[in-house]
Amino acid sequence: VLGRTRTGTLELREDDKGLAFSLDVPDTAAGRDVLTLAARGDLGGMSFGFLVPEGGESWDGDTRTLSKIDLREISIVSAWPAYEGTEVALRSRRVAHGHARRERAIRLAEARQWA
Repeated sequence: VLGRTRTGTLELREDDKGLAFSLDVPDTAAGRDVLTLAARGDLGGMSFGFLVPEGGESWDGDTRTLSKIDLREISIVSAWPAYEGTEVALRSRRVAHGHARRERAIRLAEARQWA
């Protein structure tokens, strides 16, 4: 686990392309690994775990449209993301809390396709 919405370390939002998130990466081995891989461009994208409630999807031939989901988890993956239209990018900003410190974050560019 790198972050959670209930602790404020993970922010989820929807934009014109789909799901986007910002993550305050923890200073843990897993967090440092993700930052290093993101900086090198080695991360493959994202996978999402969700349930579709009754009436939350429609089909037009082979095209599935999801109008409602119950999002359970999002995962940064190094290879073979479930959704090819995803990207992971690294950004940082300076924040002052008595002293300046580097706040690290990972931002997921939009998931272009849900299914």
